[in-house]
Amino acid sequence: MAPSSVRITRVECSEFGTCLTGPGHRFPTGAQVRLEGLPGLDSQTFLVEHPSGHKFSISHEISVIVKRIDPVGSIVHTERPHQLGRVHDLRLSAYDASAQAPVERFCIMGRALDESSLYLESFREATNTFGPAELLAEWTDGVLSTPYPTGIVVPQHAWKQYDCCRGSAVLVCRPPLSEESCLREWQGALSAAREVGGGTVFKTSVQAELDVHDCSRLHVQHSGWADCNGIYQRSGHLTFSLGTLISIAHVEELGMWCLFADVVALYPLSDHRAHMRLGKWDGPQLLYARTGGPLGYWEPVIGPGPGPFVEVHKEVSVQQSPSTQSTWLLHPSVGSMVLDLLFNYAQASWSGGLCSSGVYGLSSLEALVSALELWVHLRMCSAVCRCWHEALEPFESLTGLCRKALRIPKASLPLPSVQEAVRASLLFGSRWNDALSMPNMMIFRRHTWPAHVSAVDISSQLNPEDDVRDNPASTLLEEKATAFSQLARCILRGLPLPWQATSFMPGYRTQGDGRRFAWCQLLDFHKPDRPPTAYVSTDTQGHMELRLPDGSRALPHSADALRPLAAQGGLRQTMQSRSWVSRRKEPRSPNDPCGLFACGGPASPCHVCKKDKEGRRKLGFTQLQAGYSLEFQTTSGSKISFEIEVTVLPFFSTSKDPQLVDHARALLGGMQEDDSSPEMADSSSGIDVDEESAESNDVLSGISSEDEQLNDESDAEIDAEDGQPE
Repeated sequence: MAPSSVRITRVECSEFGTCLTGPGHRFPTGAQVRLEGLPGLDSQTFLVEHPSGHKFSISHEISVIVKRIDPVGSIVHTERPHQLGRVHDLRLSAYDASAQAPVERFCIMGRALDESSLYLESFREATNTFGPAELLAEWTDGVLSTPYPTGIVVPQHAWKQYDCCRGSAVLVCRPPLSEESCLREWQGALSAAREVGGGTVFKTSVQAELDVHDCSRLHVQHSGWADCNGIYQRSGHLTFSLGTLISIAHVEELGMWCLFADVVALYPLSDHRAHMRLGKWDGPQLLYARTGGPLGYWEPVIGPGPGPFVEVHKEVSVQQSPSTQSTWLLHPSVGSMVLDLLFNYAQASWSGGLCSSGVYGLSSLEALVSALELWVHLRMCSAVCRCWHEALEPFESLTGLCRKALRIPKASLPLPSVQEAVRASLLFGSRWNDALSMPNMMIFRRHTWPAHVSAVDISSQLNPEDDVRDNPASTLLEEKATAFSQLARCILRGLPLPWQATSFMPGYRTQGDGRRFAWCQLLDFHKPDRPPTAYVSTDTQGHMELRLPDGSRALPHSADALRPLAAQGGLRQTMQSRSWVSRRKEPRSPNDPCGLFACGGPASPCHVCKKDKEGRRKLGFTQLQAGYSLEFQTTSGSKISFEIEVTVLPFFSTSKDPQLVDHARALLGGMQEDDSSPEMADSSSGIDVDEESAESNDVLSGISSEDEQLNDESDAEIDAEDGQPE
């Protein structure tokens, strides 16, 4: 259980907010805490925001009385310190003595002049810009407030008093509400979620084999609301808890398992509630739900997607038996801790890919090399003595290590064996700048590969005279976005994806040929470090097929998938296309800037380059992806493109990979020559490794063979779109 009170060891103040360090706090976003022993903050209740590690920020709704108004400078002076940072939405309420009527103005804070003075700005529709707010000196009884909780800024002259100050944060629990009001709120949230999902959510799931009476802990992970990830302890009949405020329970009246958080709805929960037209609620928030058993993927209610994955928690650790040796390193408590820290890969993640700032994590070949080196070191330590050998024996699975490194899960689909996945990784690493040759090869075509659906978008081309902010294409996308979102949910049925749960706001992008498009994302965000949720294969002509975990085909879509658009009317499908795509960037020279506007190269590095000691931001990369596109035409002749982007996980490579191919082959060759190499079958529970003895005994054979050549029978047009008019 998370502690209800934690010691505050550090207070960090800035012009943006106040951050506290409380080791082991586990306070979720929206939790209410009362601070004790901190001058200026003592005995006040705040909301927790941005919890990360041992740190969290504090906020609350601010309301201060206006002392006087300077209309010339658009300045408001407050009676006490306003505690506001740089930019905030503000509401100014006052009484106009000349008009004898109350007035209300919505402004933004241009800047804080001092701890009791603010310069205000307002939006001017005529010029589509922000300018000085129009204020009157005759306004009296003014109150300046924030419409939602905002970060607390301590006056700068008081920052030094926290250098040596220590205090505590005490969790404030809200009084329980009646069961009737809770059920009414949760039923309303479920109804709103079904409406947003177009009837594709909360369908009966397969009952997992779980005797909840014997289960003591559940492991929740990969949730869109990160605060609910963790190990839940059994706390009652059909109830599991993560600390005081977050719980999983089976609600008989709803007929499903529910994940609750008894917190104030801050962003993103507040935005989701507003979009679903749910009123203010001061009780437990229904974040996720699941019908059937509690194990598996859950679906979002008001929580951000994707829904969490829940499984029975299995503790996997290295346990050393007692030794007769006198050295401390062989003492069971010390040896177990050291070996567990070095070689327990049960929760390890070697994932890598592309993100907004470039490359993150490891390429598939780098992950493979790391796993092979770990296995070599594990074998060396296993040979030290009998105690270490027995302790490490459950982890001596080369197959398990390679599966985890290459992100090849266990599934009923024809996934590649570890041997074939290793060969494909070596081949792709040696051809890092030629990703589109991979789908032509038999080693790729023979198998189904783990993947992510990384983007779902709609777009419409702008006319040359159209304004980027206000144009017919953006208006059309806003009108049709909900229907296309329901179409995507129908096609990608059951996949745990972060569907956009708030208003669809079209953006703008320009292609290389100069054409401009209004563009709308149907997914909220993409976390590339999640485990595979879909699978990619090829048809007989080499074109992409997307398969769901149960093996059924999602793409190309079925005729029934277009039903959500049938009700819209005026939309006619004119084109369907599939293509293999390569996202690629050339490497930068060590003496060149990294690409950020503030980077001046080694002479004047940016903040990212200063932290990038290995120069990974300047690496080139390539990522194999698949694209699926449908084109629709309206009765007025306007066109809308609906696109799904799929990332094939094992095929991510960097410009560093060709240098690692020989090293990887040498590691594999050394293992083949080692007569003492153990069989690769798994002998332990809780470690994700292969159980097929045939593959285990032959996992290294043939790895050093020549690279696979292009398939002579492959479709010469596989890299091009196979678009055909309807």
